[in-house]
Amino acid sequence: MLKPLKISVPAMILLSFSSVNMANANAQNLDYDGNLTAIYQQANTALLKTETTFSADLNLQYQINSARFFMHLEAASSPQKGGVAQVLAQSNADSGSALNAHNEGRAQLSEIYVDFQATPKTKITAGLIDATAFLDSGLISNDENTQFIATTLVNNPIIDFPDYALGVVLEHTLSSHLFGRLLVSSSHGLADNPARDYSQAFEIGSDQKGLFLDTEVSYQAQALQLSSGIWMHTAPHEALNNPQNNDLKNYGAYLNAYHAFGKHALETRLSYANPEVSSGEAFWSLAYKYQNPKWIFGAGYSLIKTSNKVVDQRYQSNPQLVELYVSYPMFKYWNLTPSVQYFENAVYNQDNWQLPNAIWTTNLRLSYLF
Repeated sequence: MLKPLKISVPAMILLSFSSVNMANANAQNLDYDGNLTAIYQQANTALLKTETTFSADLNLQYQINSARFFMHLEAASSPQKGGVAQVLAQSNADSGSALNAHNEGRAQLSEIYVDFQATPKTKITAGLIDATAFLDSGLISNDENTQFIATTLVNNPIIDFPDYALGVVLEHTLSSHLFGRLLVSSSHGLADNPARDYSQAFEIGSDQKGLFLDTEVSYQAQALQLSSGIWMHTAPHEALNNPQNNDLKNYGAYLNAYHAFGKHALETRLSYANPEVSSGEAFWSLAYKYQNPKWIFGAGYSLIKTSNKVVDQRYQSNPQLVELYVSYPMFKYWNLTPSVQYFENAVYNQDNWQLPNAIWTTNLRLSYLF
């Protein structure tokens, strides 16, 4: 049985705000969108329990002249112990996105920020932000509610992104097709702190915290998109092969590319991270999408190259994933998406579970988008 959601104080305030003002949204320049998502998963091993996860997102934005105020309210169900998504977290990017310190599902205010045009070519965003909404973005492998559900086909797993964290983003138009972005944020967000609360997320002066820095340049045209970036996570990290060496930094670089041709589209990610502290030192993914008027087909592959500094023999194999899905629009707002995943050398807690090297999952996602 799913545990009840626990509503945080900021979430209660936002719910009250939205219920009072939603009726007058148009008159007050208030727009909203969101989704409700349920994902059913079953693995080909009896060691993993069949699991259904639930999530909800509500985005509110209020425009005042050139400034926009944005809020993102998020809720998630509690992971089932021994369930597919709980053990194989890589299989479901939508699961566990809003949890309390006891790993129970809750509703939370995930993002709240303001952005504005500082100059005709420069936009500034400041507040509690999701770094992946600004960087490492993709067009066909970036949204677990409508595209792939595997984490490695949503974002780059070896970029040391913080969770929802205090930060500032500077976006500048360099030319008609060239754009630059700079993000500076706390190294620890909501889910990166033991208590997973706002007081710890807003505490940025701790000795164990630092900054997350990322600068990216992107080229955007109608059918082509290229982006490259470099990043650094300055909080103290332990060396994989020497815990006594615990004041290292994590850093890396990445390259993303997207190309569309007719009803087809391809997207790839390639990246590198510091092999001294990152268990994955290189990452590559390739995604394909076929757009039909009545359905969408997607196929994706990902590979994480394990650092040779990893000491534990159980984690020295390179994790690989294949995911196939078909998405069917139903009615006006509904989407039904069956999918299948294949894992080789999946990443999970091997102290508590002993699973086969090769695992299959069958999945069914139902999404309501509004």
